[in-house]
Amino acid sequence: QKLAEISVAARATTIVAANIADRRKTLTGEAWITPTLGNGWTQFNAYTPVGYMKDALGFVHLRGAIKNGTLNTTVFTLPGEYRPASSIGFATNSATTSSITISGAGALSPSAGSTTCIYLDGITFRAEA
Repeated sequence: QKLAEISVAARATTIVAANIADRRKTLTGEAWITPTLGNGWTQFNAYTPVGYMKDALGFVHLRGAIKNGTLNTTVFTLPGEYRPASSIGFATNSATTSSITISGAGALSPSAGSTTCIYLDGITFRAEA
């Protein structure tokens, strides 16, 4: 079982607490992991943190809300052990009904809806990778 992950930048000479990610599992699953968002996507606000985690049964859960990116671009990519076996789609809440696809390669991409706020809460699937 993985207890932590340490990210160290090239040529870094120290490790600070912000570089250490808790990966301990609890009875319900592991700690929430905060992904790096790309392609103009940002977290909607401080009250809706974006994250993912895998529970004790192997189901991946997403949370949070995103905004300001471009539809059909990757928000973030899930690592191998958090990916579905093949692409899956989800209807989500936003200013309008929106659609999110998670590819078998782990890329999470909104494909329809408003980009002013898209909720990830409620997206759950079995990790098959």
